[in-house]
Amino acid sequence: MIAPAQLPLQVSLRADARLDAMYAGPNAWLIDWLRDEWLQGTETSVFLHGAPGSGLTHVQQAICHRADMQGHTAFYLSLNEVQHEAPDVLQELCGFSVLCLDDLDTVLGEPNWDRALFNVFNTMRDQGQRLVLASHQSLPELQDHILPDLHSRLSWGMRAQLKVPNDEDWVAAIIWLAEQHGMTLSEETAQYVAVRGPREWAGLTATIHTLDTASLAAQRRLTQPFIKAVMGW
Repeated sequence: MIAPAQLPLQVSLRADARLDAMYAGPNAWLIDWLRDEWLQGTETSVFLHGAPGSGLTHVQQAICHRADMQGHTAFYLSLNEVQHEAPDVLQELCGFSVLCLDDLDTVLGEPNWDRALFNVFNTMRDQGQRLVLASHQSLPELQDHILPDLHSRLSWGMRAQLKVPNDEDWVAAIIWLAEQHGMTLSEETAQYVAVRGPREWAGLTATIHTLDTASLAAQRRLTQPFIKAVMGW
């Protein structure tokens, strides 16, 4: 039995990480499925992959929020934070009804971690609990680097790529997110934010939150000069 001091701590989930508050864009079917169907369905595992900035962490934390709202126990963990710990810490997390393990590719390929993840997958599945795994590499890219049995297990459930919005979708996402905060952005101003601001969801939500706070305090509209002054662009 692992001592409680060795258990990974639950990080504070971002308050804005909500499936209902995420611009779906090219990922509409996946976001809709995770929000409306997955927790009520029979599929127990999900393997997500996407490029850095695609929103993998945001989506996983949003899944935890959704699960909590529906009465499930949920836990989010970045494996990057525990890669230097003993992999056995994962077994203690199998009691959660929804477990989200992020940054999978930071530990995959190390035999002890591969075996630990294999055991977690089997335990969660046998208990009818739900497991979400996220990696910046796809399963075909990982195939030659991880235990074959683990690769086989990861192939069993739902597999999906989280796509980074193209330029047009990203501008639409900025306008949409501003509207969720009660602000209006012109397309030209949104394009300015798209060019100067972060090109990933967590950074964008933080930017819009900063602009919302500044706009309310100054009683100013979101114009390019105002945004430049606030953000230092």
